[in-house]
Amino acid sequence: MRASIDNTSLTKISLGVIVLLLNSIIVSGSFAQTEFLPQEAIYLDNTKQVIRGFGAANILDWRPDMTDAEIETAFGTGDGQLGFTILRLRVQPDSNQWSLNVRTAKKAYDMGVTIIASPWSPPASIKTNNDLVGG
Repeated sequence: MRASIDNTSLTKISLGVIVLLLNSIIVSGSFAQTEFLPQEAIYLDNTKQVIRGFGAANILDWRPDMTDAEIETAFGTGDGQLGFTILRLRVQPDSNQWSLNVRTAKKAYDMGVTIIASPWSPPASIKTNNDLVGG
């Protein structure tokens, strides 16, 4: 049986490896004894995973929708802008709310951003506790 890892887990693993590598580089200087540190090898000719970008989520339950200025700051690539390339949107269980993210998604998409939209929970009606939380 082969284990599968989703893209979010791969991104977390990738970031973890990057942090370990940076930590090893910093610590392996004159600040520490290197024989106690793990050794890493990077094989540039053997790609195991691809980082498609970095991004943020627009979660309307937690905050108001992004303004045009916030979208420009988050996804723009100029001075003082973050240059995110992915926007994650929550697909609400209530289809009447699906249109709430359209303006932000369209503006970000027009800037070349990859949009990922997914539900965060199955509908309450098919969960054992009949609630979006837990179950």
